Amino acid sequence: MERGVGNGLSHFPSAPLLLTPDPWNLLVTQTPAKEKAKEGATVVLNCHLNSLQHPSLTDLVVKWYKEDEKGQMDLLEKNVTILPNNSRIFMSGDLSQGDVSLIILNVTTSDHGIYFCEVTLPDGKVVTGDGTKLRIRRALASISPRLPKPLAF
Repeated sequence: MERGVGNGLSHFPSAPLLLTPDPWNLLVTQTPAKEKAKEGATVVLNCHLNSLQHPSLTDLVVKWYKEDEKGQMDLLEKNVTILPNNSRIFMSGDLSQGDVSLIILNVTTSDHGIYFCEVTLPDGKVVTGDGTKLRIRRALASISPRLPKPLAF
């Protein structure tokens, strides 16, 4: 009898057991699409994860980053704030419940930009939310308004 013939089965030891990627079908929802805040306010940028196939979300890795005219800046990586000396920005909510919202305390005009919630699956696939555009209004100074100088003729 010849080797490998007769049973109709072929074995490929180097082939992965699963030929299809892990079907997370993860939905990353960011709300609102646009947010306005006054200087000094606290802002919550909502991000919710939903996967019917995998109700346990704790093995996901969350990253938040901001894009503005200066480029991209990472704010939070591997579920932890990465900005040095910054206790104003942190993740709130409960990852196991799919809530990975971002809180920014005491916002300043330098916080304006588009914020993205990005999630990395265990297989390395990355899913990113649609972004939230944050605009900051300057706080009005409490100085009395100046009257215009009269024109000299």
